[in-house]
Amino acid sequence: MNGNSQAKNYALAALADSSYVDRLMVMLQSLQKYDAKAKLFVLCLDGSFSGLPLPHCEVFSLDNIGISPQVEKNLRKQYSEFQLACVLKSRFMAYLLQNKKNAFVFYADSDLYFTSSLAATLRHAKKHQIVLTPHLISCNLLPSAKDMIYEANLLATGFNNMGFFGLRNTSDSMRFLTWWFTRVQFSCQRNIRRGFFDDQKWADAIPYLFPKVQSSLNPGLNVAPWNLHERPLVKKGGSYEVLGEPLVFFHFSGFDWKKPKKLCRYLPLKIEDYPQVRLLANEYTQACVRMEKSLKSVIDPKHRKI
Repeated sequence: MNGNSQAKNYALAALADSSYVDRLMVMLQSLQKYDAKAKLFVLCLDGSFSGLPLPHCEVFSLDNIGISPQVEKNLRKQYSEFQLACVLKSRFMAYLLQNKKNAFVFYADSDLYFTSSLAATLRHAKKHQIVLTPHLISCNLLPSAKDMIYEANLLATGFNNMGFFGLRNTSDSMRFLTWWFTRVQFSCQRNIRRGFFDDQKWADAIPYLFPKVQSSLNPGLNVAPWNLHERPLVKKGGSYEVLGEPLVFFHFSGFDWKKPKKLCRYLPLKIEDYPQVRLLANEYTQACVRMEKSLKSVIDPKHRKI
């Protein structure tokens, strides 16, 4: 079954404000290159856009998903724009499962870049209700000092990367989202000493509290700067592979396409040390440059930050 026919069975959700809409659009376009009929749902966090020039794409406001002006005001007093996005991620997903009736919904951060279809991921998830992507997928018995630092960091930040996950439309998925939102609504903070890391650290408990959870060991999902030591990227012809499997998407977390020499602002990595990643980053950067120029007519001028 090809990617486009499988794409009819799922939707993808994302959220952004005006400062991230360029990367959001690049992410969505990269997915539609491989899954042209995938349904796209976008939550606009700041009212800066009400539509996007993409097929099969629907944009929602906070009011649309039941966030009243008073609740929004309280959340903005408590949280940064990034933390607000973390809080509303679960609320948006719950709204979509309840109102849009898609059989399966993936959530994706705006800084992902797809290089192949999600169809195989969807097929492998058919027996599961929640699909997670751990930061690491291999047991390194002889770690280097640098590897140990990366692994120790995950003990603080959470072992699953909640920049991408998938949910089947079931009552158990709704229970999970209600549980998650209840926690992050009041405690979406980054306080490592107290055991908090935005919305992500809570996800460590998911496999123990909810049934039929898949921690995907597909090396092509959620390749990122912090796991390149176990997932070397290889370009073959016009496509990318990771450990012999197709790269589904790269997570450009911490990458500033306007300053592309540094791979990730959170880690001491130089992009020239990863020539295959540099090729992909150049492609991503060029796509962001083109997108920035084309979005001037989409963003409300009073919100224009890009």
